[in-house]
Amino acid sequence: VGSGGRSIIAGCQLSCSFARAMLHELVGKLLAAVPRSPCYQHVDDLSHVITGNTATDTIVKTMKVATTVAQVIKAKGLKIANKIGGAEVLASSRALAAKLAAKLRRLGLPFRAAEEAEDLGIGSSAGQKRNKTTTNKRVKKTQARIKKVRQLRKTNGEAKKLVLTNVAPCQENGITIAGVDPATVRRMKQGALAALGGFGTA
Repeated sequence: VGSGGRSIIAGCQLSCSFARAMLHELVGKLLAAVPRSPCYQHVDDLSHVITGNTATDTIVKTMKVATTVAQVIKAKGLKIANKIGGAEVLASSRALAAKLAAKLRRLGLPFRAAEEAEDLGIGSSAGQKRNKTTTNKRVKKTQARIKKVRQLRKTNGEAKKLVLTNVAPCQENGITIAGVDPATVRRMKQGALAALGGFGTA
């Protein structure tokens, strides 16, 4: 690959393999930089959780990682996506997240401090609070699927099976990791019931 532009191109069956190959060296170097905090890769997304005994310790480790990232992406001609939900920093406090983001930007890395973010579709808030935003979006998005299942059931009763294979996975994704409050659990149950033709919200 001579140069990198868009990491994933719709319809290209090799773009995922190319993205992994382009980031292979970087992931290896990040592991060497902070051995006890491995970097995880999912195609063209990287997730790196760094812990320290103090805020200063965390900053030092993060800057080791950031310096490595800056060097490799510059050498390879790569770019970090500068978009909302792209390069974000979550930390145990807002002040620490803001400080880290500022230091990363000085290295030319377009990171921004955030209170909540999604990691492979799972809502995270660095332990400050439960990230309800992602779960609420999923539950809301599921309403359209519930209506479609109800419509299909009018012509084929077997469509009720789609509750387990379509409705439930959509609204429940990530809740075993991030947790969910009782009120949202009730909304999920009501949605599933509505899809089955019971008394629900859809």
